[in-house]
Amino acid sequence: MTWYAFTVTPQLERRAWDGLAKLHIEPARLEIPRIYRLGSGRGRRTIMRPLLPGYALGSVSGPIPWPLIRMIEYKGQPIIHDVLRAGSIPAAIPADEIDRLTAYLSETDHTGPGTLRPGAKARVSIGRHDDQHAVIKRVLSEARCTVMMRWFNSDREVSTSVERIREAG
Repeated sequence: MTWYAFTVTPQLERRAWDGLAKLHIEPARLEIPRIYRLGSGRGRRTIMRPLLPGYALGSVSGPIPWPLIRMIEYKGQPIIHDVLRAGSIPAAIPADEIDRLTAYLSETDHTGPGTLRPGAKARVSIGRHDDQHAVIKRVLSEARCTVMMRWFNSDREVSTSVERIREAG
């Protein structure tokens, strides 16, 4: 089996992976962990980001079945457009590169601002309240969130920047 990188319509990588799997082509589902955002009036939603936007990696045995791949469509338009090439020949990706990418995703610590989860315990430094215990209530964006913390003997929801928050330990 040989791995190839197919060029895909942006933001349709998951549909390409599903289409390849239906054709018995093993897709490499390389995604960066969840990011919570608050949509305007729609509440919280989960977003999964592909590690390689605009590409779908697939393990093909034998020649690439282009007639079947062209049938993977979304709203009447093909999703997969071409394969990465070295000149006019499709460029094969070594299997150890795929293993390296999956190891990268499993070993990398994704504890940046984008991975805050509501309900997680944290320590907040706001004004004179340095190293105060809090619970993340809502994630407003990648830079701002609200936390529940004890102020003046009552629980209050406080909006703050993500830079002022660190994991409780």
